[in-house]
Amino acid sequence: MPGPRSATVSVHITVLDENDNVPQFSQKRYVVAVREDVRPHSEILRVSASDQDKDGNAAVHYNIISGNSRGQFAIDSVTGEIQVVAPLDYETEREYMLRLRAQDNGRPPLSNNTGIVSVQVTDVNDNPPIFVSTPFQATVLESAPIGHSILHIQAIDTDNGDNARLEYRLTGTGTDTPFVINAATGWVTVSSELDRESVEHYFFGVEARDYGAPPLSATASVTITVMDVNDNRPEFLQKEYYVRLNEDAAVGTSVVMVVISATDDDVGENARITYYLEDNIPQFRIDPASGAITLQAELDYEDQMTYTLAITARDNGIPQKSDTTYVEVNVNDVNDNAPQFLSPRYQGGVSEDAPPFTSVLQISATDRDAHANGRVQYTFQNGEDGDGDFTIEPTSGIVRTVRRLDRESVPFYELTAFAVDRGVPPQRTPVHIQVSVMDVNDNAPVFPADDFEVLVKENSAVGSIVAQITATDPDEGPNAQIMYQIVEGNIPEIFQMDIFSGELTSLIDLDYEKRNEYVIVVQATSAPLVSRATVRIRLVDQNDNGPQMQDFQIIFNNFVSNRSNTFPSGVIGHVPAHDPDVSDLLCFYLICQFVCVCVCKAYRLGSL
Repeated sequence: MPGPRSATVSVHITVLDENDNVPQFSQKRYVVAVREDVRPHSEILRVSASDQDKDGNAAVHYNIISGNSRGQFAIDSVTGEIQVVAPLDYETEREYMLRLRAQDNGRPPLSNNTGIVSVQVTDVNDNPPIFVSTPFQATVLESAPIGHSILHIQAIDTDNGDNARLEYRLTGTGTDTPFVINAATGWVTVSSELDRESVEHYFFGVEARDYGAPPLSATASVTITVMDVNDNRPEFLQKEYYVRLNEDAAVGTSVVMVVISATDDDVGENARITYYLEDNIPQFRIDPASGAITLQAELDYEDQMTYTLAITARDNGIPQKSDTTYVEVNVNDVNDNAPQFLSPRYQGGVSEDAPPFTSVLQISATDRDAHANGRVQYTFQNGEDGDGDFTIEPTSGIVRTVRRLDRESVPFYELTAFAVDRGVPPQRTPVHIQVSVMDVNDNAPVFPADDFEVLVKENSAVGSIVAQITATDPDEGPNAQIMYQIVEGNIPEIFQMDIFSGELTSLIDLDYEKRNEYVIVVQATSAPLVSRATVRIRLVDQNDNGPQMQDFQIIFNNFVSNRSNTFPSGVIGHVPAHDPDVSDLLCFYLICQFVCVCVCKAYRLGSL
């Protein structure tokens, strides 16, 4: 604003002026406030200085001697008007101290260098907020509680006052965004529960707005990554699995065609799963990393048909979490077992008079396999059925006769039966069967001949064995025991037959001369069967009688004619002698030298 002006008083005394006064500024310090957005060449202040001198000595002109190094200001040397000639920037320099000089036109000129102008630049909202660093990134554990501070948004505004006072707000968010920002402090905090498995990364904006008029703002992007905590346990797709495996599966075979695995919604170590078998089952192993189950020992359906594997998937978080599933392994039977008989050999007996299809014995075998592999049938093969005398029921194993047997022809049988399962291919096991044919009394005793001729010396001692008549019986045991007796021709009782041995003894003194032959019928009995034979007992004559003679005469007519006077040779006559023994063929006497010697020549049964 213009300064005070001096006035001069005219006097009638004319005093000639000398330049003895220094110009004096109207104020020792000028203060002016200038908006920083003032337009160039705008007047901001007019200064004035007065000089008590007169005329030229009082004419003052102005200039800026310091404080205008950047040339933002200019002063009219005559009027003292100060203008802004270059843009001002409150944020660069808020106050300028201009030192002015007021100098008159005297000779010599006098000047005053004490004029001070304080140009105070006033702020206008010409600077938007500036974020300290962009983009903003932060991480937060998904377990962070509500109200937890995770990120400090900072912006600066080089303006002043309200122009520099900022408020913050989030942009690009929705109702499900679990974050809020403190409008004054810029702290971003958790406003609701976080779940990395639902949303791992959040992307939104933030705005910093000043309170200027009009307000200015700045935006920046914010990325918040939710860090995993081990809040999820591994989970198997199924709680139970059912698989089938042949018992002849090779070691190393994969038990499950699709790997039984678990998933964990966490990440990193929290999601890295290790698999375990809860129980040590030596037939199986599990790969800790993949969960692949393989066979590590041979299976045997007959020992164990099913296995239940408890498999645990455990993550590597802190604390560890786990899930368990169960795999039921059903072992399929294969025909790896041959039938086994309950006995290593079988023995039975059957009566020889048993009717066809009589049950003899029953064989039995078991097969540890299952289903068709363990179903057993029985059979005879390769003619080992007693040449067709026996048959076996396929399902029951009962051995039966096919026809009547004859113990006397075949007393026992050596059979071979087979137990055959229904597997593919079938397995078979042989067993030895011995069948004894039990005798029945179906054979009568048999004499060697229907007729016997027995020669017995007469005069055999009473009670002596004259013969032994025996029969044979092809039966056995009691059925082959024979009793003997005389059934015909022994009246009166002359002979006696031992009931057990068949020995025939005489009960009387036998005399050829009375009776030389006996005919008896003997019987061999194996009750109720009997056989008979005719026994002709012929007595053999013994020389048990001497010759007998009566008185007789022999007249030799030719004795006289013998000229030699010797006793004639040859037969001279017959002596009438008699011997009761019928086997003596000739009895005669020889007369020699008139001495009679009786010579009996006997022919007895071919002996002299």
